[in-house]
Amino acid sequence: MDAEKVRTLLSLRGYNILEVNDVAKEEIFVIDVEKDGISQRFVVKVAPPNKVVGTAMIREVREKMEEFKADRGVIMGGKRSTPNAEEMAEEGGIELLVDYPRFNIFDHELVPRHEVISEEERKWLFETFHVREDQLPKIKDTDPAVKAIGAKPGDIVKITRKSVTAGEIIFYRYVVKGRYMPQIAKEEYGVAEEGEEEVTEEGEFEEL
Repeated sequence: MDAEKVRTLLSLRGYNILEVNDVAKEEIFVIDVEKDGISQRFVVKVAPPNKVVGTAMIREVREKMEEFKADRGVIMGGKRSTPNAEEMAEEGGIELLVDYPRFNIFDHELVPRHEVISEEERKWLFETFHVREDQLPKIKDTDPAVKAIGAKPGDIVKITRKSVTAGEIIFYRYVVKGRYMPQIAKEEYGVAEEGEEEVTEEGEFEEL
């Protein structure tokens, strides 16, 4: 189950998975991938959903990265992370996907396809619609779909939605830094994102 979750994550980010090795009893996977002709090695740890991601877990992943000569590290799961762990992870090049869904959210019919656009499409977008980055609708990097595809602040995400009348409608959103809040806290305090305007492929704006 955990191996399949890891495979799904990397596949969503456009990686061709070459080999997956499970480090016994440690919930750590060493994965060799290829993308755009470049080979990389990931070390991915799947944390239990009730576990706090602390500095000890960061050190564990960092040690495995050194042992297996990995290019990147990822921690999936856990209920929250400590500030010290977040700082250490950033310094060590380890991505934290805390409170990550146990399923592929894009399997749900109501979740549209998300993808990070290329530099060529980015240039086309600006020239075609005469907009700047700061004029695009925003989406936070804490959004589950954004986390799944690995989009970072500064990226532009293309969202393709199915429409009964138009076939497909395309929206663009600019990724900004968000403040992480575990799902349990969102439910307890009633936190909800406000509707934002989005620019469509046709240059129109739609209220979410």
